[in-house]
Amino acid sequence: MRPSRSEFGGSFGGGASRPLTDASMIARRTDPATSHAAAADIAPKLGRIQAALLDAFRAYPDGLTPDEAEERAGLHVGARRRVSELHNAGLIEPTGDVRPGRAGKAQRVFVLVRSTPSEFLFPVGGVR
Repeated sequence: MRPSRSEFGGSFGGGASRPLTDASMIARRTDPATSHAAAADIAPKLGRIQAALLDAFRAYPDGLTPDEAEERAGLHVGARRRVSELHNAGLIEPTGDVRPGRAGKAQRVFVLVRSTPSEFLFPVGGVR
């Protein structure tokens, strides 16, 4: 289920109204303490992960599923969750196609639509 705007303080589907600039923007206010700890752990790495995923989408103009982007970028399992951030920032868009992911479940195929950096992504060096 997609979180509500009030849970993150931003909007979804085409552009966030607030940048993802700290760990508090990754976990919802209602999430348990373990989720907030995980958000604090991943925050310094997000810029590098997002940049690697963007590079993968740039190299495959016909599109990639989140699992494919993660694999092509040489990232660990779980990095595919960052694809939604790229989508919310307006950098990638779904093509309407679906392909099976590693688990055999359908995943949307995304293509790069804007390769310029977004103010809504973490900087490559970590949190601003």
